[in-house]
This record gives sequence, C-alpha cells and structure tokens, in this order.
Amino acid sequence: MSAYPPIPGSPEVIDGLAAALRDEAQRIGSAQDRLLALRSRARWASPAGRAFTAQIRELPPVLSAVAERYAAAAAALGAFASEFREAQSACSLAITLRERGIIRRDRFAEAVAAAEASTSPAELARVATLRELMAQGAGEVLAAERAYLAAGERFERADTRCAGALRTLADDRLTDAWQ
Repeated sequence: MSAYPPIPGSPEVIDGLAAALRDEAQRIGSAQDRLLALRSRARWASPAGRAFTAQIRELPPVLSAVAERYAAAAAALGAFASEFREAQSACSLAITLRERGIIRRDRFAEAVAAAEASTSPAELARVATLRELMAQGAGEVLAAERAYLAAGERFERADTRCAGALRTLADDRLTDAWQ
C-alpha cells in the first residue's frame, strides 16, 4: 500500500443520498399539507371520528419535524459531498504531482552523479545546474506532500462537521426507535 493513498469513497453516492432525503422531505411536506387540508374538512361525529381527528391533529407537527430533519440532513450531506469531491480531487492531484516530482528529482540526481563522475569539463560544469534542478524536483515533492496532507485534513474537517450536523439533527423533538 502506498504511503500516499487517494481518499477512498464516492461523493456521488453521498450526493445521491442527499437527493433522496431532499425528495423524501418534499413528499413528507406534501403529505403534511394533504393531512392539514383533510383535518380542516373533517366533520366525522362519532367516537371513531373524534379519535381520527385527534390523530390527524398530532401528525402534522411530527411530519413537519421529519421533513425538516430530512431537508437539513440533505443539506449537510450535499455540502459534505461537495467538500469531499474537492478534497478527493486535490488529493489525487497531489499524488500525481508528487510522483512527477520524484521522477524529476531522481532523474537529476542520476545526472548529477554521472556528471560528477565524469572527467569532461563540460559535464563537470553542469553539476551546479543539475543540483539546482534536482533540488527543484525535491521541492516539488515536498509541496505535493503538503498539498496531500492539506487535502486529507480538509476532508477530515468536512467529515467531522457533517457528522456533528447529523448528530444535532437526530437530537430534536422526535423520538427515534434507537433512543
């Protein structure tokens, strides 16, 4: 395994989940509207009618809370998917640039060694330039490694932020089965 693996996962899957939650929030909101309309027209005078009316009165606030939770979760997941995609892309670019920098650094290191081993004055004159080019390659590797670490840290912050938002959403007025 590489010491610089890409960020695994699929932001598209998270986008799909966010879209599904957004759609479900809209469906729940629509059901809530239909129940509110039904409640305003309900004129069922019997024990069953009164029980039905009482249940309908309780449902819209619950449906509203569920719709709000789903919509907020969709927004949190959508934001995370976007940050995930950006971090994943930056990470992949850093891996590529690091590999290119290593090739460049190593190629010039070999050229330095060959020039230093040469007895040709022209080759010996190139040593300083080749060392400078080798150092530039090493600098590219270090810059890419810093970019890689920054991308990973951005991903971790986004992941933590999303998890916190989802935990907060689960701590609302609804009673979940696992609570």
